[in-house]
Amino acid sequence: MMKVRIERSKCVRCGACWTICPEVFAEDPIEGTAVLRVDACEPSEKAADIDVCIAKAADACPLGIIHVQHE
Repeated sequence: MMKVRIERSKCVRCGACWTICPEVFAEDPIEGTAVLRVDACEPSEKAADIDVCIAKAADACPLGIIHVQHE
């Protein structure tokens, strides 16, 4: 299981995370910052693929504000 946190106050709205991993990340329609998709919290048979997707998105963030913790 992974725990993902975004420091939204530091987000520069580059779109890297939601472009790379739209299954987990989205653009807040009001603020334009990155948010976690609510439906991404549901268990999935593609969990390993999602973990890779999250890691790639976190690595692509130019400010390093996506934090991933393995539980």
